[in-house]
Amino acid sequence: MRSVFLSILFGMTLSANTVIGDLGSGSPAHALGNRFIGQVFTVPTPDNILDTWQFSVAGFVAGQGTTTDISVIIADYPGLTSGITSHYGTSVPWPATTSVVTLSGLNLALNSGQTYVTIYDIGNYSGLTIGFYGSNLYAGGQGLFGQSFAGLETSAPGFANLDTDFAATFLGTTASPVPEPSFFPILLLSALAAGCKQRLDKQRRGRQSA
Repeated sequence: MRSVFLSILFGMTLSANTVIGDLGSGSPAHALGNRFIGQVFTVPTPDNILDTWQFSVAGFVAGQGTTTDISVIIADYPGLTSGITSHYGTSVPWPATTSVVTLSGLNLALNSGQTYVTIYDIGNYSGLTIGFYGSNLYAGGQGLFGQSFAGLETSAPGFANLDTDFAATFLGTTASPVPEPSFFPILLLSALAAGCKQRLDKQRRGRQSA
């Protein structure tokens, strides 16, 4: 009874998660010669809080330019041709070996059913970069390749059947409503009455067994 009372008093929070993407679906190729690489994705329903983003990248090779970090931006899509509306941005050190980069704890609330794009800016690095697949493994978006933000969108039709090697984890939280203050005294009396009844029943059974 006490646990039920506390659950009602403080409310219960239920968490779920949805994972999208094609990470690890095979052996990806790696982009070459593009300043920007992007991945369009659709936010699932109802889990719309982006918690983790993962992508694969080729290992860093010295002498391929001065860029040593990968800039990551999450923005509205479409709309890159008229300017970028960014919701998240960071930079990560380029890994020394081909590996999966994980960005966690993002806590980024997005709109369910809406498309966005994650953009990787590889600067002037001229070696192999972001992993991708030459087939449409993720139905909710596509890979993008270009030399500018606007170019990512204008060239999109030519890459409709490509996807980058990525995975995204979305969380969803549903909290039960907390009772009104006037409800607390009634709830407390009910809990006390139930406790008293249990105690009396126990004493009655003890007398009968004696």
